[in-house]
Amino acid sequence: MSAGAGFGFGVPLVTPVDARGEVDFPATRKFWDHMLPLVDVPVILGTTGRGRFILNQDLSQAKVLVDLGIELAKTHGKPLVVGTGAETLARAVDLTEYAAERGVFGVLVTAPVYASSPFAQSLARSPLAPVYQARLAEGYFLKVLDAIPRGSKTLFLPYIFPTLTDADPRTYLRPEILDLLRQEAEKTGRSMDGGKLTLRDDTVPLEYATACPELSFLAGMDTTVQAYLADPRLKFGGAILGSGNLIPGFLRTHVHDCLYLRELRSSDPASEEVKLLTRKTLSQQNQVSALFNLLWESGLFGHLIHAFLGLGSPYQATRASSDELSAWARVIAADAPGLAQEIASYCPESPQSRELLKHVPPGR
Repeated sequence: MSAGAGFGFGVPLVTPVDARGEVDFPATRKFWDHMLPLVDVPVILGTTGRGRFILNQDLSQAKVLVDLGIELAKTHGKPLVVGTGAETLARAVDLTEYAAERGVFGVLVTAPVYASSPFAQSLARSPLAPVYQARLAEGYFLKVLDAIPRGSKTLFLPYIFPTLTDADPRTYLRPEILDLLRQEAEKTGRSMDGGKLTLRDDTVPLEYATACPELSFLAGMDTTVQAYLADPRLKFGGAILGSGNLIPGFLRTHVHDCLYLRELRSSDPASEEVKLLTRKTLSQQNQVSALFNLLWESGLFGHLIHAFLGLGSPYQATRASSDELSAWARVIAADAPGLAQEIASYCPESPQSRELLKHVPPGR
């Protein structure tokens, strides 16, 4: 069984920055300290947390954040996952080794972004080339895996996300590549989980579950939590969800309700409890999907999360106008007033929080 089989609810925590685009360490400590009691597994330096940007710009700054994450995780008794994927092999290996030597629960490893990484481009002319995946596995993932000390309990978590390498879904790590990594992990006394899978295509999770039943993947697309986690054919251990920065309480309940629904569907699929919980989780999912789609389709996912939390704007993100933010706040308050109240709870004095609360219907 995968070591991550009971993963539960994870959040790729945002990393606040100041007006110069530098990491705001006091704000980061405050937000992470607030979030850790609300999640099962905190994820730092993930894609939502600008991990790749920070790691590629300043390795020493990334290590300071790892130390901060470890400190807070110990305080709150949480298993910490650190994003260690980078555009260069050297930096990915360095941070993976640094985090694993300090005993973190897992390292979440993305592939280099093909379009912007000379290292990735050196593997093949195109990420669609037949040799690309094999070379990526041998020249990158296996070497990052080798950075974890032998016998370490730190989980190696490959992040299966095609848009990090190319928009074509054929570029996601194939099950046979994951199986190669798993075999190497076992042979060298290391631990590997199936990783984090982010795909909207409903056929892909089933393909993985059929080809690699021993791997426990973590669903990563906020709009498909109910479909993936509650499916008895799949064995996802939980979900890492970016919108969890805004609604950790609601999403944690949703994730655990979906995992419980899967158990019930496996044992007594026709029961009344299954019917009631199915309706509940679908209602939850509709609210989550409405919020996520609004954030994602705006093209301002990171900026809006920062804005609604009163954390400023992520560096180099496109800024939304105050009118746009007000419009989105009104939509969220009207469509999901309960979510609006939780979003506003972290920084109720921020302009966006005040706008959210102003439009929540009376009595909600």
